[in-house]
Amino acid sequence: MKEWYISRQSDELEGPFSEDELRKRHAQGQLKLDTLVWNESMPDWLPAGEVLRETKWSLPKIEQLAKAAAAQQPPPRSYTSYWVIAGVALVGALAYSLLSRPSFPVLNDVSAQDAKSLKTATHTVGQPIAAIAMSLNDLSSPQFHIATNLPDGERIDVLLRGLQETLVDVMPMPIKTSLIVKKGLALSPSFRQENGLPLPRGEYILSVNQGPKVLAQQTFFVGGVRDQAYEESLRHFHERMKAQAGELLALKQVTELVARDLSEVSEAVKKPRAPKTRLAKRWTVARDQIKVEMLRSSGYYKEISSPLRAEVDLLNSIHHSLVVRPTRVPTELGAAKANLRPILARLAVAERMPSR
Repeated sequence: MKEWYISRQSDELEGPFSEDELRKRHAQGQLKLDTLVWNESMPDWLPAGEVLRETKWSLPKIEQLAKAAAAQQPPPRSYTSYWVIAGVALVGALAYSLLSRPSFPVLNDVSAQDAKSLKTATHTVGQPIAAIAMSLNDLSSPQFHIATNLPDGERIDVLLRGLQETLVDVMPMPIKTSLIVKKGLALSPSFRQENGLPLPRGEYILSVNQGPKVLAQQTFFVGGVRDQAYEESLRHFHERMKAQAGELLALKQVTELVARDLSEVSEAVKKPRAPKTRLAKRWTVARDQIKVEMLRSSGYYKEISSPLRAEVDLLNSIHHSLVVRPTRVPTELGAAKANLRPILARLAVAERMPSR
């Protein structure tokens, strides 16, 4: 075994040391790289740094630290690894979202296709959406299943409104209700008219909203099957609506003729000596037109047509009296004026009301 000696600057000589002892002193910082060392096999003293490299006892301490630090550094990362990590994280998030959703219940009152659409809506990740399916239990008073990816406890607004041109009756007022989402689903109440009667058969639009945002909107046929019987009923209803509208227009025209003639009579009686024959001729023309218009009456507005016929009869009597006694005020004139006021009021109400 080689014995090593150390020479200090003060000419002090230390040793002998074994290789292990020398290595230990170097590791502890007691042996500097410029300190001279020697053993019997060496021709002369050499700096410890050179000897340490040649004998491979150890590397200088600074090099040891550098290598140790380098060994602790992670390998360089490529952009590919980042994309892989991000992809794994995204897949994990999607999987967690899907697995955290409650299992979709079995709905026996909707078609298989509608059930699939509802299930898809509850498992959709991203922007809030909804899907709608009409229950097949009662088509005249329908209920609607609504599925959404909104969290539990969220409120949604549901609005049902009919399409007038498709309804076999007068269109009801739009119906609105609010629902609370539970496990991705909500079930509307049975929709009926305000008077409790079933909805008229035809097409309706159902809208599902969350505040101002429309989550879903769909058209449904309500009230039964859209068959030939429905088409016939719809055609008869439209014909009746046209006839009813025509009758109301005819009654309005008759009322205007009666009111105009009554106004002219009222002005004429203020001039007792003025001739009344021209006034009587104008009434004869108006009366013939009234007869034609009254033939269009089908009885939809009896509360208007019946008193209007009585008013025409009063005017006939008034004009007869004016021809026979032109200087006298007909006794029927006051009654005719009084009877015209309720006729005008009923006509105004009928024009504001929807067709019956």
